[in-house]
Amino acid sequence: MSPIPSAQGRSVDVTRSTPFAVLLLVAACTPVLAAGQSAALAIEVAGGVAIPTGSLASGTSTGEGVTAGPSLGVSFVVPRSDRVALGLGFTQHRFGCTDAGCGDPDRYVVTGLNLGLRVSLVPGSAVDPWLSAGLITAKVESPGLPAPNGGVSSTAMGGEAGAGLAIVAGRAVSLRPAVGWAFASPDLPDGDTLALRYLTARLVIEVRF
Repeated sequence: MSPIPSAQGRSVDVTRSTPFAVLLLVAACTPVLAAGQSAALAIEVAGGVAIPTGSLASGTSTGEGVTAGPSLGVSFVVPRSDRVALGLGFTQHRFGCTDAGCGDPDRYVVTGLNLGLRVSLVPGSAVDPWLSAGLITAKVESPGLPAPNGGVSSTAMGGEAGAGLAIVAGRAVSLRPAVGWAFASPDLPDGDTLALRYLTARLVIEVRF
């Protein structure tokens, strides 16, 4: 989607606006949830670590010195078949910062929604490998950064991909060790762009209803 000129002459990418991102996710999920009313519903709680694959800086020094931090998430999953499931969730990653202008315990706190598709490779087995892909939104809070970058970024859209195992742990419970990679490029208050590129390694507990 091409940028739209603003009244001040600057281009505004509507795909980075919060209303656009929310409307897109809701529009995508509405038919899924409606069609899946008769299907089982699962709730997944995830915890682990998010590891940046490089500096978050994009053209400036802002985003240098970022370090790994905790990663948390909650998702609602609707199975569409034995192999395919769709999910909508919320995630938060808290990256540490060792840059001179952002000393510990200041952090980049990344929050957002994720809408994804997961494909089971060996459905019905006690240990089932799976692959996933989807869209994410990402907003960064960076109160520890000096002005004018400190504060809350724009909300950017991005993507993610993942893989893992589903291990049956009970009649309605599965453990899902998972790894993933995600990207997005939100803008800080002064216009600097953070190049979010990170890996996640998490343990997911799935409870089916």
